[in-house]
Amino acid sequence: MSVYSVQLLSVATFFGAIFCFAAFCFKSLYAFIALFAIGELLVFATQAPVNYVCLHCVKPSMRPLSMAMSTVSIHIFGDVPSSPLVGVLQDHISNWRVTALILTSVLFLASGIWFIGIFLHSVDRFNEENDLQVSVTDRSNTIPLLGETTQSLINL
Repeated sequence: MSVYSVQLLSVATFFGAIFCFAAFCFKSLYAFIALFAIGELLVFATQAPVNYVCLHCVKPSMRPLSMAMSTVSIHIFGDVPSSPLVGVLQDHISNWRVTALILTSVLFLASGIWFIGIFLHSVDRFNEENDLQVSVTDRSNTIPLLGETTQSLINL
């Protein structure tokens, strides 16, 4: 696995957090839209490196499972609890600007976690051979599930 993908994750998330955080500090709609659009572009640009890491950290036979677990994890830890947590926080604070700033600051934590990942040892398993590879046979030695042959079905 390339250390550059994790560096890209860390940097893009950090700058995305800066732009999104700055967007909520402005009262001007135009400044908000410009800064928030740049921030969201940077935050969503991290999806490709995340997929790269998911595909390169497992053997080829495990790639579909790796991507599925990544998608399910994103939804379980992101989409599912986010709406109720935003509601609870907004109920306690009663200020949308402060609520948005607090929630956006979580991106700085994410950037820090990606930064730590730069220094972790990793093994690229992208080109490893599959241990459970199916052998090729010339002829099948199994009996068909239906006892009838195709010729007898054609004669009907």
